[in-house]
This record gives sequence, structure tokens and C-alpha cells, in this order.
Amino acid sequence: SQEKELKNFGLTLNDKNRSQGYDAARSNDFEEASSYFGKVAEENESDTDAAFLAGYCSKEAGLYENAINYYDNILGKNPQDVSALIGKGDALINLGNYSEAVECFDRALEIGSNRLDVWILKGDALYKIELYNESLNAYEKALLIDPEETAALLGKGQALKAIGEHDNAEEAFKGVLELTDKALELNPYDVVAWSNKGSALQGLEKHDEAILAYKEALRIEPDVKVVLINMAASLTASERYDEAIEACDAVLNMSQNEAWAWVYKSDAISNKGNYEEALQCIDRALEISPYDPYIWQRKGQILQSMNKSHEAILAFDNATRLNARFVSAWLSRGYTYASIGDYNESIESYERALEIEPDLIEAWISMGIAYSNIGNPDEAIRCFEKALTLDIGSYDELIWMSKGNLLLNVGRFEDAADAYDAVIKINSSHVEALCNRGIAQERMGSYEEALESFNGALEISSKNQEAWFGKGSVLFSLEMFTEAAQAFHAAAELKPDDETAWLNEGLALYNSANYSESIVPLEKAISLNPKNGAALSAKAAALSAQGRNNESIEAYDAALALNETDANFFIGKGNALMNLDRFEEAVSSFDAAIAASPEDTEASAEALYYKGIAQYNWGAKSSDFSKFEEALKSFERALEVMDIDSPNCLSVSTDIWLAKSYCLEALGRNYHRR
Repeated sequence: SQEKELKNFGLTLNDKNRSQGYDAARSNDFEEASSYFGKVAEENESDTDAAFLAGYCSKEAGLYENAINYYDNILGKNPQDVSALIGKGDALINLGNYSEAVECFDRALEIGSNRLDVWILKGDALYKIELYNESLNAYEKALLIDPEETAALLGKGQALKAIGEHDNAEEAFKGVLELTDKALELNPYDVVAWSNKGSALQGLEKHDEAILAYKEALRIEPDVKVVLINMAASLTASERYDEAIEACDAVLNMSQNEAWAWVYKSDAISNKGNYEEALQCIDRALEISPYDPYIWQRKGQILQSMNKSHEAILAFDNATRLNARFVSAWLSRGYTYASIGDYNESIESYERALEIEPDLIEAWISMGIAYSNIGNPDEAIRCFEKALTLDIGSYDELIWMSKGNLLLNVGRFEDAADAYDAVIKINSSHVEALCNRGIAQERMGSYEEALESFNGALEISSKNQEAWFGKGSVLFSLEMFTEAAQAFHAAAELKPDDETAWLNEGLALYNSANYSESIVPLEKAISLNPKNGAALSAKAAALSAQGRNNESIEAYDAALALNETDANFFIGKGNALMNLDRFEEAVSSFDAAIAASPEDTEASAEALYYKGIAQYNWGAKSSDFSKFEEALKSFERALEVMDIDSPNCLSVSTDIWLAKSYCLEALGRNYHRR
């Protein structure tokens, strides 16, 4: 309607500036046209027609602040000027100032202007601030005026889609297709019909078909900016990023002031992984539309992709400051805070989103994960259970998985296994759920069930490293060491930098008495992490078992250089020294073990036992009976410190009593021996 006003103005006006303004506007040089009309308005402040034309042309040129100034001048003289209110509202939309735009449209409607375009523009602005139901109502009002208005029907479809009424949204988009097809039967060169058809297909997410419709519109009229911009969106959705960039550049060659051309160019470039250039484009968009919360949100998302989390948060803060009801920006803010480990701030963001949309399942799930990460399982479970009450089946798998992971982490293994069962019931091929269920079952001691879970995962994904690792762990617990070594080897081959898989393979081979074979995986673990004390000590034990005691001592020394307080390292070294008849050094090593483990009664008892053995053998080798007395004291002390509640108490104490009996026999105290 405003375009018609532009063409009809001045049929009887002949002044030079006004005439040149018309000529420039007809040539689509709106910036030049706004300058000419502005001069007329300055010369004659009462000429609201010239001011309106200057505002309209400024808006078309992307000079939205200038346009608002012209419209405000008109409204200062006549607050009831509906066209100025509509023009100002439209300019505010382009600046991203949607709430003020709605105020302009409401004022126009209060004046009594029940114009179709006012309801559509109001619907567009409400949609942008995520007031989808109010937006839908505005589009419905427009459709009462003209049931076949495709712009209103398109808006209705988008609003319905946003509130999850997908069937009704599809019906609206199909209604647009029927109307555009009828229009195209009458006139195959109807650019608007082709454009609207493309938008309807875009709403149905049939992007390839939408692109064909947009191309038909452009074949007829190549320089329609809105068509090029919409086509760029579909091209990006179809992963045709270079073509999307080309479409945006075509718009920007006509006018550098098209914010959404910069936005969609940024999207395409970002999807190609060039975040720096994408950020430059989004900054250009913000120069044009500095009040648009959506563009600020996009900037935040790009910054987050660049791992610039703190800058991203500032962008999301701008988005929520401009629109406090911007749910997706609150979510993005929450995700970003969570990514840097600030879970309390992330929870606050999710809560803000839930104040606006209490049944927003993404917020409930994310908040549950955040509570889980700060060690508040009760609140986390509350969030997950709330999410499960919401009727969105597509999220059930994620919710049960998140709940299972939480329960697994807090040691509620049976409940965790039940949660993973729920995931597997939804998706029997969920490998991660099968693996995690196996972990829960293993920790419950249900080894056979755990083995079944890991085997089930491997049937689906034979190269799943976690499944092979988990299977190896279960087989190790079942003391099936040869099979465990094979499973750990498969895990290590799939992930060669996993030092724990190599270590566990070595330990399994050691426990199956394959001492020489165990050295290779243990050395791989050490090569990945030279400070892996467990691998060093296991290698030392394997060397000692092969009689390579000097090498074993070197390995224990390397382990002790990393940790001087590990009693087991001293005990292992002492045994290797004892094998070499270096009894005095062995006793010193066992004494170091005792000193290193004053609170560990089992380690102290073991060290005292081996100290006694070293003293006994020292005495036997040297015929020094005093060493037998020292050995006897060590055995008695070992029995004193032994924890009777230790699971190894019976076997260890039996060994100590037997050693004590030999010692008494060597001292000729056979009565005491009995």
C-alpha cells in the first residue's frame, strides 16, 4: 500500500527536488530519493507528504534511523497519522526493535485502522519476540479481512510451527501452496506467487523445492532482494553454502544495508567453518540492526563456536536485555555457562527460560545435567522426572540416558541400570546405553549380565572401544584373564593412545602368568605416560617373575621416583632384592613400605611378613641365628597389625603363621611351633 502511495504522490507536483526524488525512486536508488524528498520536507515543514516519502525511501535504502526521524516528525504534527505509524513500526522491525514496533501497530489499530498490512506486520513483530500465540492471533485477524492473504497464512504457519502444532502448520503452508498455484495458473510470471510458494515450501522444510520456486521468481525478476535472502536460507539448510553466499552477495551488491543478507551470509560461512569471516558479517548486520536480539544471539553462537565463551555470554546478555522473553537466547546463555563449568549461572539461565515457558523440555533436561554436575542428584532427578512428564517422546531417550548417567555417577547402580533399560527399550541399538548398563551391572557384581550388555553393544558396533574395554573389565573380575587380555588388546588397538587399555592388557597377561607377553603392552602404557606408576610397577613385577630382578629393581626405582609413599612399590622392590640375596637392602625396602603405610594395616602386615621372610632367609644363608629372632618379631608384629575384617585376612594370616612356625623350628622351639 505504501508503494502505491509512492507512485501516486506528486502527479500534480513539479518542483525540482521532488521530481528528482521520484526519478531516483523509480530507478530503485532509494538513498538518493530520500535525500531529495528530505530537502523538500526541510524547506516546507508542513509538507508531510514529502516527509513520508523521505521516510519510506530511507527505509527502503536501509537507513532505518533516518526513516524513523521522518515518521516521528509527521507524528509530532499528527499523532493520528496511521501511515506514519505503520512506516515507523516497519522501520523498527528492521532495526530489531520489535516491542516498540508492536506499540506502533497497536496505536494504528486503536485509531481504528483495521488494515490488513497492520495485522500482518504486528504478527511478524510478535513472532520475533516469541509471543507466538499473540502472533497467531494477529495473523488470524488479517485472515478475517482476507482469507486468501498468503502473507498472513505464511505467518500463521510459522507461528503454529513454533508452538508445536505441526499438523495445523502443515495445513497452513499447504493452503499457501494452493493459493499460489492458482495464481500461477492465471499468471505464470507472478513473482510474488513464486516467492510465496518458495516460502511455503521452506516452511514445510522442502528446501530443494523451495529453491526451485525462488529461482523461478528470480528468472522473471532477478533483483528481488527478499527472494534472494529467503533462497539463501534454504540453500544453507540444504548445505549448499557457496550458492547461499552467492545469493547474499547479489543482495549486498544492490545494497550494503540489508541486515539479513549479512546474517544469512554469516550462517553459510559459519557452516563452512570460517568463523572469523562469519563474525565480520554478523557485525555488519548489527551495524544495520543493532537492536535485533536474534542477530546478537547468532553472534553469541559464532563466538561459542570459536571457543570465545565469555564474549559469547556478553552477546547473549545483549540478546536477553533487548528481549527478556527470548527463550532460546536464555538457553544459549545457559549452554555456554555450562561449557565453561559455571553450572550455577547456567541453572539461573535455564530457570529464566522456564519462567517464560514452564514446559520447555530442553531447559528441564539441561538444568538436570547442570545439577548433576554440581553434585545435586536430587534436584537433577527432579528435573529429569519433570521432563519425562512432558509429552514429547523424541526426548525420552535423552532424558533416560541423562538420568542413567547421573545415577551411575552417584553409585545408584541398580537404578542406573533400570534407566538404561528404558533407553534400550526405546532404541535397542543404543550402544552407549548398553555399555553404561554393563558398567552399572559390573559395579553391582552382576558380571554375567554385564558381559551380556557389552557383547550386545559389540554385536551392533564391533569396533566400539568402550564396549571392548568394559568387556575386558568384566572378564578380569571373573578371573578369565586370558580372555580379558584379548578384550583389552582390542580396545587398545581401537584407541592406541589409551594408556589404561594397554595397562589392563598387561595386568591381565601378568595374572594369566604370561609374564613375558605382559611386558609389551605395559611398555606401551609407559611410552604414552612415563609417569604411569601402575604400569612401571606391573612391569617390574613381570620382570621379577621372569627372574630379571636387576631390571625389576630399576623399574621399581622409576615408580618410586614418581611416588615415594606407595608401600606396594617398596614391597615389590624388596622381593626383587631378596631374590638376589640382597637381604639387608630388602629389609630396608620393607621398612620403607611400613613407614609409607602407617594407616594401611593390610599393607603394613604384608610388608612385615616379607621383612620376616627376608630376615629368615638372611639368617639361613649366613647361619646368623639372631636374624631368626628378628624374623620372629616381624611375623608377630604382622599378626598384631592384621585387620581381622580384611577380606584377605585368612589367607595372609595363614601364610604368616606358617612362616612363624618355620622360624620357631629354626630356633629349636618345636613345642611353640606346634
